[in-house]
Amino acid sequence: MWVHRFSNRARLYLPDKAFTLVKRLGTAVLTPFVFSIATGHFRSALCGRAVDRHGNPLPWYSYPMIEFLASKDFHNRRVLEWGAGQSTLWWAGRAAEIVSFEDELEWYERLCSQGLSERVKLYYVPTSTEGCERWIENTFDVIVIDGLNRQMAAEKSINWLSSDGALLLDNSDGYWGKPGTYPIIDLFRNAGFYRLDFYGFYPSWISVGVTSLFFKDRCFLLEGKENPVPKLVS
Repeated sequence: MWVHRFSNRARLYLPDKAFTLVKRLGTAVLTPFVFSIATGHFRSALCGRAVDRHGNPLPWYSYPMIEFLASKDFHNRRVLEWGAGQSTLWWAGRAAEIVSFEDELEWYERLCSQGLSERVKLYYVPTSTEGCERWIENTFDVIVIDGLNRQMAAEKSINWLSSDGALLLDNSDGYWGKPGTYPIIDLFRNAGFYRLDFYGFYPSWISVGVTSLFFKDRCFLLEGKENPVPKLVS
């Protein structure tokens, strides 16, 4: 990276104290800029949708969650989405089959017009999730709750998850119920799920949020078969 090259050159010509000061100031000033460019946050903010630095679709999850998922192998996995969008396009390039439910007509029509992969089955459904069962034939390895009536989606998802699968709840720091209550968190907790929270910035957002992962005793995402190599910023 050019920052490292500049740092190495500066070390040759500056006294130690001056170099240390320049390095600290440079780190403080440049780190947010480098992060924004490398992750695509800058580009996402300008275009108003979740993309990486090359303009490819990203799911609208926290960056730590995106990075975590990007290192996993989903080529033989089935994904269910409650709430379609950029994430649908992202999953389409990774999973064997994606079933996506969307209740916003604008998003639904926009995705349909983009020529979705044959691996994607996209359905326009009511916010209440009523009638979605008709399209469920098997269990799913990953279920993402990021739209519609999240409480109803969460209740139905528990029975549709494979034994080693995972549930992803985006914006899990939101109440999704009466103020001060966390009914979805309580639902999964009472059903015996463990939880990992991925705090961080989101594409095009200025504030920090949380995407949470719920799983039981076995979860294929936590097997650690891959090496910890960054994908998003590599």
